[in-house]
Amino acid sequence: IIPHHPGWGKSERPEWTRHPRDMAAMYAWLLSDLGAANASLVGLGFGGWIAAEMASLAPTTYHRLVLVGAAGIKPPEGDITDQAVEG
Repeated sequence: IIPHHPGWGKSERPEWTRHPRDMAAMYAWLLSDLGAANASLVGLGFGGWIAAEMASLAPTTYHRLVLVGAAGIKPPEGDITDQAVEG
């Protein structure tokens, strides 16, 4: 399943979604509704942030977590570069 984030493209964003954790809850509900038990999560960039939030909210629910260049996660050293400012 490759989701299309609510509020991106032509879809509407629910008013209550203010943080990637809110989107993580929506995707967790989706997986539950689909009966996708023991799923593996793969997240790239912003999707990695959402996948990490999903795993942190329910760590025993998912089989594996793969993050590739996940945004929003503070590295052990240094800072997170603001990609909207940096060119």
